[in-house]
Amino acid sequence: MQYVTGVTGTGPRIVVPEMGDLPPIDQVNWNTQRALESLVFLLHKYGIDGGSFCRWTSFQNSEDSDPTLATPVKQRGANFVFNPVQKEVLDMGGFHLPMVPNGSYEGAVAVNGVPVSWTASGNGAVAQYLLTQEPGEPEVPSRGTHAMRITTGNGPNDTISSTGKLIPVLPSTSFTTTSNLRFSWTGDPNPGGPPASRPQVFLTILYFQQNGMPSSIHTQDTVAYFQENSTSGFATFPMQYTTPSDAAFVEVQFGAARNGLPAQITLDVDNVR
Repeated sequence: MQYVTGVTGTGPRIVVPEMGDLPPIDQVNWNTQRALESLVFLLHKYGIDGGSFCRWTSFQNSEDSDPTLATPVKQRGANFVFNPVQKEVLDMGGFHLPMVPNGSYEGAVAVNGVPVSWTASGNGAVAQYLLTQEPGEPEVPSRGTHAMRITTGNGPNDTISSTGKLIPVLPSTSFTTTSNLRFSWTGDPNPGGPPASRPQVFLTILYFQQNGMPSSIHTQDTVAYFQENSTSGFATFPMQYTTPSDAAFVEVQFGAARNGLPAQITLDVDNVR
């Protein structure tokens, strides 16, 4: 996908010629997935109500490996095997929270180094992390220059989490909360065990009533990611959930649990929206 942005006398405009049919602007460092993420940011920034991504799958098998073409959502074939850009399409079509306070982890930090608007709990460390000290980061400028780094403690069963502030929501409503996460480990001591017993990083949505008490219907939804979900860089992770009928607020929580893993787990979180 390729697009051009600019400002005219009547205000901002976004031109998307033949969206989905053109190659990325920079085929080495600016792939289709990153271009779509940036475009969705611009759509939201300028209050544009519509958007589309029309390259669902390739017409020929050879197109799946052709670097001159934009990456389609689905790989060619009967099975539903998706390319990474599918996560951006899912994010684009979701109904998002009105605001995630300091979801890009920029600016000041608290006395203990934790990003403002977030609270650490458990055994380990939570701190603001400067992305620009790494070559090629941030991958997309709209993510900002910092991330939140969550690191478990030295104990093999340590768990650490970071929880944001209360966010107002509508009850009985389907939301999509998306984040860019980076994590990787090997040596899972129980790869075939129950999910709750395995080393993992997780995203939890906590539900609260108008009086600030936890929902009496459904207190939380959690999605966990394991060794096999490890990323080579930041990847996009949308989470879809429906608030209970008594929900007035949610909190967003990220964390990591070693659950017997011999080494510490490091989770980098950025661009929560």
